[in-house]
Amino acid sequence: MWKEKTELEKRAEISRDGNSRRLFASCLYSIVAFISLGIIIKIGYSKWNGTIAPIPWTDFYQKIPLLLGISSIVFLVTWFRNSFQKEPSTLICLSCGFSKNEFDEIECNCGKNDFKDIRTLEWIDDEPNNDKEQSAPNEKLTGWHGFVNDIKQNYEIEMKKKEQKEEKKIERQIQKYEKRIKDRDFL
Repeated sequence: MWKEKTELEKRAEISRDGNSRRLFASCLYSIVAFISLGIIIKIGYSKWNGTIAPIPWTDFYQKIPLLLGISSIVFLVTWFRNSFQKEPSTLICLSCGFSKNEFDEIECNCGKNDFKDIRTLEWIDDEPNNDKEQSAPNEKLTGWHGFVNDIKQNYEIEMKKKEQKEEKKIERQIQKYEKRIKDRDFL
């Protein structure tokens, strides 16, 4: 069952997701810019002359503040670009659970169209009532508990099948040995 988060949880979730993605993308772009420009400067490629003339390391070390400045500018540009860029999100209908993309013009199955952003919702398992479990163990559970219960039942069935196979195998071996013993006694 979907339930809306509190305002504090909503802000923390959206802020955490957005900031971590922006930080990762900005760092990645600035590192790539630093390395690629460093290689170009060290090789000494001249666009206007079309020649390659490597520069000495002492000259290259003097260019590092320039590389850091350009990388910082790339970091800031990508940080601000990503902060204004909106990511499409998934919307969930609280009535029927139908999901759609934010930009889709689809209506849900129930017709209520009570769509909320999935980042502002949280999934809560339906807690089974312990009295019902004790009184009716064969009753079908829903949600996570039903899934776990199905797996448990399937495991128990498979184990019983294995035990029965083992018992049959042992019975056949016993019968085989008994037959051998009878044949020996007969001789």
